[in-house]
Amino acid sequence: MNPGACFFTFINITTMTIHCTNETSNSLSTIPETILNSSYMANIEYVTYPTLISSLPSYLCSLPSKIINLSYEAFTTLSDATFPCLDSFSTVILSHNQLTSVNMSSGNFQNLTSLDLSSNMLTTLPYSILRPTPSSLRYLDLRNNSLTSIDLFLYTLKNITIYLDNNPINSSSIINPQNATLQGNGTSSVNITFPSSVTNGNTVIQDSIIESLFPCGATFSLIQSTLNTIRLTTGATLQCTCASFGLRQLYQANGFSITKIFTCSNAADGQTFLSLTNVTCPNATLFQTGPCPVTTQVCYLIFDLLIESINKG
Repeated sequence: MNPGACFFTFINITTMTIHCTNETSNSLSTIPETILNSSYMANIEYVTYPTLISSLPSYLCSLPSKIINLSYEAFTTLSDATFPCLDSFSTVILSHNQLTSVNMSSGNFQNLTSLDLSSNMLTTLPYSILRPTPSSLRYLDLRNNSLTSIDLFLYTLKNITIYLDNNPINSSSIINPQNATLQGNGTSSVNITFPSSVTNGNTVIQDSIIESLFPCGATFSLIQSTLNTIRLTTGATLQCTCASFGLRQLYQANGFSITKIFTCSNAADGQTFLSLTNVTCPNATLFQTGPCPVTTQVCYLIFDLLIESINKG
């Protein structure tokens, strides 16, 4: 090795240990071609050191197997500095580390197909490896982390499976921090596995979700497509009270009965919900043709002003 000297011990055909007299991750460090090209190196995937590592030595970027298992190490951040060659591998395993953040320069992978970040301490999605939509990443394991919300951004991804089991996801919390816009024609092909607490149907749709997820002017087809996706993947139900009066009216204005699509979170509320009016829900939200809400009180005020104007005329 240059600089320093490293000793390689091959435990079996997939595992080796490395002990260096002058350890460095400097880009000048390389593994000699004679070692790289040897049969011993051909299938190496698991690399261990005398002490836990928190960054990838750059000389490991050239592992012939294109697979590296760095589970049970000491990574706290996944970045270009701590992992200088993420796309040099097809499979990277960083499970059981202490990762709290992921901040790579680009997620536009050409070679990486599988990334295991399970059993870490991530509280948000690793957006930097998912945006722009990856061209090669197909499997992302985020099980056993600390993710707390259902993120609408996931539904914009294509050709990828994401595992979210065993996260403390609040099934009533649906967020869209990336201002992601779903394709109205349902071209998303992401496969998401949620914790059982979510897939058992604890997600409840209501007007406030529409206001938080969609920009003013979003079309009904986009809203409908998004809610259908959430319903199918999480088993979401509808809050059949005044809290969803605006949604009921929006669907009705477009020729649909929302209660024929969504199950009421309390089945006993179904018939009552259909009989709600502007009078029984005076503070409810009205979306008119999209998520640009006004309250029914404002509508009444506008109506009164029109009547007054007619009378004066």
